[in-house]
Amino acid sequence: MGLNGWFPNSCIASTYSFSTEGSKIELGLHALVSNRTDYWQGLEQDITTRLMPKVQYKILASVRVEGSPQSIHSVMATLRLENNNASPNFLSLARAKASVGKWEQLEGTFSLEVVPERAIFYLEGPPAGFNFSITCVEIYPVSNSNSMVSETEKWKVSDSCLKDELDIQITSEAVGNIIVNPNFNMGLNGWFANSCIASTYSFSIEDSKTELGLHALISNRTDYWQGLEQDITTRFMPKMQYKILASVRVEGSPQSIHSVMATLRLENNNASPNFLSLARVKASVGKWEQLMGTFYLEVIPERAVFYLEGPPAGFNFSIRSVEIYPVSKSISMESVAQ
Repeated sequence: MGLNGWFPNSCIASTYSFSTEGSKIELGLHALVSNRTDYWQGLEQDITTRLMPKVQYKILASVRVEGSPQSIHSVMATLRLENNNASPNFLSLARAKASVGKWEQLEGTFSLEVVPERAIFYLEGPPAGFNFSITCVEIYPVSNSNSMVSETEKWKVSDSCLKDELDIQITSEAVGNIIVNPNFNMGLNGWFANSCIASTYSFSIEDSKTELGLHALISNRTDYWQGLEQDITTRFMPKMQYKILASVRVEGSPQSIHSVMATLRLENNNASPNFLSLARVKASVGKWEQLMGTFYLEVIPERAVFYLEGPPAGFNFSIRSVEIYPVSKSISMESVAQ
């Protein structure tokens, strides 16, 4: 997968592979961070939608410095926390002294009381002019508050949400739903309201098992495009077809029948975003309708945001579940997997 999901911050990032007979750790593909003019320049990834509040996470990363044999410098793992237009806060996660020709392990833990609007994980550290390499990065939950998720949910998060490797391979992450918190069992974790209000509600109707559980309600809408969104940039691959399924309904008078749409917003640099329509369905009050569609991207943009929108201003709508999963892959990707 190369650098899919990773972005260089004011420097250059590339991948390289090599094999050393006596060192198994050096088999495979690694990332090289170069052309650095300050210590904070490195490789980063947005992990906002994959974090939960009040959960302790462990971070492991394998790094080394490139240059003369005498080069020994610190490499750090940092989390940049951004909220509204306020200055970002920086949380130091781990630090290791790294040298040439030897992989060192960065190791640390962190926990957030509240998930910010954006949480950017990045690796930084050596002085200007020094390159450094990364062979793998792992972030996974090691504990959580009893109120957050069940034992079953712990395994789901640990297995599929926050494990990103730099190797070119189709990992287990590429199989199954790429949406975080697809059934709203964890409230609105991973989801963000776009210029409206989102909340969750639960109810039970004896004669309708399909309506047991927690659903999301989208309200206070003043335009059709306002709805619920999730950043999926780091969780899908180019040249692969994905299927989208979502269960939705409109709230209001019994006569209300309106379209609900699934859309993908594609953002690159400072250019105007492009919008890819994924699916559309006519939804009414009291009946869950199924949104269904597929999409395929040749190239992953800098940011890909999936969202649900559609009813006119003033109309609320509910979401019961969302799934996005791969259904096929290109020949070139299959050959990589093999």
